Formats: sequence, C-alpha cells, structure tokens
Amino acid sequence: MKKVLCTLLMLMACLARLQAQQQIENGGFENWRTAAFGQLPLGNGWRSLDSILMLFGASSVTVQKVDAALEPANVRGGTYALGLKVDSVTLLGTPIKIGGVLFNGIVDLTDTAYLGGAPYTSRPTALTGYYKIIGNNHEDTAAIQLSFKKQGTEIASAVWETDVVDAGFQSFSLPINWTTTDFPDTLLMTIILGENDLELNMATRFILDDLAFSLPAGIQENLGASKWFKSYPNPATGVLVVENASSRKDIYWKLVDIAGKVMLELPLTDASRREVSIAGIATGQYYYQFFNSKGEVLYGGKVMIAR
Repeated sequence: MKKVLCTLLMLMACLARLQAQQQIENGGFENWRTAAFGQLPLGNGWRSLDSILMLFGASSVTVQKVDAALEPANVRGGTYALGLKVDSVTLLGTPIKIGGVLFNGIVDLTDTAYLGGAPYTSRPTALTGYYKIIGNNHEDTAAIQLSFKKQGTEIASAVWETDVVDAGFQSFSLPINWTTTDFPDTLLMTIILGENDLELNMATRFILDDLAFSLPAGIQENLGASKWFKSYPNPATGVLVVENASSRKDIYWKLVDIAGKVMLELPLTDASRREVSIAGIATGQYYYQFFNSKGEVLYGGKVMIAR
C-alpha cells in the first residue's frame, strides 16, 4: 500500500510540473507598454538599452514595435512584431553606431554583461520562431542567447545567430542543451543586433515574431518514446532513416543544425518509414526532433553526418 501511495504521489508531482510548463510570455509580441524612451514588449520583464543611449544623445530608439497596419510584410502573424535597428550616438565627442538589444534582466555596463532574468521553471527542448533581416549585406549579425539557471548556477544554455538576408520570414529551431536533470528557477533571454567584424550598417533591421518554446508533451507520450520514434544510422553518410511506429497521424520530423537552422522537415503518417537524402548537407553534428501538430516535442536526439 505504501508503494502504491508513493507511486501516486510521484505521478501527481510530475503531472503538476507538466501542467505548470511555461511558454514565453508575449512571445508573439502582441502586447506593448509605453516607456519614457519609446515602447517595449509587455511581460517577461523586458528591458532595452534605449534609456541609457538617450543620455548620450541617441536620436531614436533601437527597439521598435512593428505594426502590421504600417508594415504588413514585416509582421508574420497578428498585429505586431519586434524590430531591432541601428542608431548613432555621440560618446565623448565620438559618433558610434549601436544595435538594438532587448533583454529580460539587468545590464552591467562595466563589462557589458547581462545578468538576472525572469522566473522560469520548465525544461523546454528548443526555442522556435520566425525572423527576417532587412538592409544588411552580411555586415551585421542578429542573435538570441538563452541562459537557464538554478540558484544562480547555469544548467542550460543556447545561442542562435544569423546574418542571412531574405525577402520573407525564415523559421528557426534552436536546441537547448541541459547539463543536469534539474528544473531552473530563472531564464535570462537576450536578443541582439550586433556587428559582424565590421561597422554596423544604419540600414539594418532585425524583425522577430512568434517565439515559442518546444515543451515535453506529457508523461503518456514521452514514456517509451524511443520505442515508437527512431532516426538512424548514426553516423549517417548519404541517407537517414526516419520511423514513426506509433498510431498517431499528426507526427512530424525535422533536422536542425547547431545554430538552430531547420535543414529538413517532413510529415510522418502512422506506421511510416521514410528514407531521407542528406547528400546536400555539410558534415557535422545535427539535432533531430519528432513533434506533433501543436509543436510539442515527443522525442529527439543527435546525429553526426559524415562523408
């Protein structure tokens, strides 16, 4: 009886944890608040460097609310998106260019370190979203940095960056690497538009929309997931075999690189087996994920592509 009771209590604790899984607050950037130096996304404790830049004579803000009514091509879904741009300020008599930075912690100006963060207690497997870069000729780089901490110690992190310019929105999926089995208490997220070994381009804009975490789908789907979902061989040379042996019809599979770029993506019907050519993919380490139509990751792993 005691063993049964203990098992039930453990299951209740796990279910409570799963029910409390957190998405990114205002990840679609639909809600905004007015600040003395412009506007910032509401929720998650978002801050920017604009208030500091104004002290040095910045003429405009580097964090922008992108409005679909004014720029319909620059909002992927809903009414608004996030925009970061480059501005010029004069520091000690010298004009310099600074890219937009949005973060949910505090900044230490002595060494330009971002500290703190917002309360967060889930273990996502990846960060997904959509982006576009305008007016950049590979001069500037957009980046997203994640740091999950427990009692001040980092237990997971991820970094995504790109300088790719495209006319339309591009999707990305950034795997999150956990170093322990603990759950975090804090998440520090930093979104940056910075230079790429050259002077910042005043025409560059980084547009970001529909950020979301891929979260474990639940106990019933994760137990024995390796039995139903397989991707092999590892290492792979010319073909990857992808299998869905479950009875579910809403299963999808994707392969992403270490920067979070989606390399391959395909649907899997029930009891399906697919052979996927990887002939055009460079050698290196990649991550694969099986997920459902809601974007919930059911199973994943690493694969090395070799020649």
